[in-house]
Amino acid sequence: MATYRPPGESRRAREERDRRRERLVIYGVVGVLAVAVLVVLVGLYFTQYLPPRAHILSVGDADYDASAVARRALYEMRHGDEGLSGFDVAVSETLELIEDTEVVLARAPAVVGDVSDDDVRATLFERLALEPEATEGEFIDALAELLTDSRLSRTEVEAIVTANILVGRLRDTFVDEYGEVTAQVLLSRIRLADEAAAAEIREQVTGGADFAELADERSSDVASSGAGGDIGWYPLAALSPEARAAVAELPRDAVSAIVRDGPFYDVYLVRERDDARAIDEGQRESLGAARFTEWLEAERKTVEVDVDLSPGEERWILDRLISDLGS
Repeated sequence: MATYRPPGESRRAREERDRRRERLVIYGVVGVLAVAVLVVLVGLYFTQYLPPRAHILSVGDADYDASAVARRALYEMRHGDEGLSGFDVAVSETLELIEDTEVVLARAPAVVGDVSDDDVRATLFERLALEPEATEGEFIDALAELLTDSRLSRTEVEAIVTANILVGRLRDTFVDEYGEVTAQVLLSRIRLADEAAAAEIREQVTGGADFAELADERSSDVASSGAGGDIGWYPLAALSPEARAAVAELPRDAVSAIVRDGPFYDVYLVRERDDARAIDEGQRESLGAARFTEWLEAERKTVEVDVDLSPGEERWILDRLISDLGS
């Protein structure tokens, strides 16, 4: 079948028309490819470039992006004193640790003095498990391995170490305030994960049921399992504020109201009281920790904190943490 040609159209005109069509096709293909590339670049921006640089937390003058939070989480998982509780709370716990670090760095020196470079270096020697006589080269190599493993800079690690030194000094200072004796209570505790069950237990005890028997039968407190709920002598100041308020004024053999402690509901029995009982070494540590927690909560209110964390940014941090732990 012959191809239709407009009347009077020359060969040159036909060739020019065909070339225009080819150019339009090429332009169309290039346009489609350009749009596809743009979509990919936008996706990379939002998934790879933007999340690491997204502002997540500011504490006073210190700012942290998602990448910095992910690296701190990795450090805590691999080298932190207590690590993190789990992946489901890794991001929230890391943000809290960062906040604590910045508050301590900003407020603690006024109480316990500045930390010197020599102090930091000596603590790093201990943390890196180096002998005091280790050479400078051995120190640099061990520190480089820590930095590589944690993805943190030397400045960031030294800031964490400085904060840890300040926390230790604060605890020692607070313990010294108590002297050699303090008010203490001899406690038994029944710990349950359900508030209704705790209310039931308390009603039974106040009605005359044996506290020790119920503790052995029902309490989920591993520390006092099989001991009738006995958790020993506690300085009042070492108890949580909620527990302290519940037992502070109770006489001997009295049962407390239900005390919420994280995921648990506790019922206490005051077995003995002593207003001036000697403090042992373990109690010194608990007193220092409790007093430090109170100090930190008070100081947090004096530092401006801003958290701006989206679900997408939290997922990115967690994905990065899991990826780095697997590498």
